[in-house]
Amino acid sequence: MTTRHLIVASAALALVASCGGPSIIDDAKNARLAKCPSNDIGTIVNNFYNTTSWTAYNCETETTKEVYAEGEIMFAGAYKTARLGFLYDETTGHVTLMGVDFSGQDQPMGIATALIEKMCEEAR
Repeated sequence: MTTRHLIVASAALALVASCGGPSIIDDAKNARLAKCPSNDIGTIVNNFYNTTSWTAYNCETETTKEVYAEGEIMFAGAYKTARLGFLYDETTGHVTLMGVDFSGQDQPMGIATALIEKMCEEAR
């Protein structure tokens, strides 16, 4: 193997190693809400939504992230795209519910809380 090939191989291995750890989304999915201590967020969301996509964004502090789970649910007799928002603190592993929107329309916090309670109940 030439020096050039060794450098390329070393760089590729370094890149793979740096990407191999858990992501913020993985960490948040493993966190548990106080309202649902029996299951982690990933379990309750993935068991309830028909399809799920996850995204994460930086917040004002380096250790706090906004994490969103989006998927289809049946609500009031119609399918809606529900986007649940969570705040995740990397340092403490603590997660809190920020809210929910249905098909882009923000819902009252009571709806978000009721949805989480329903999701938790169904995951048992």
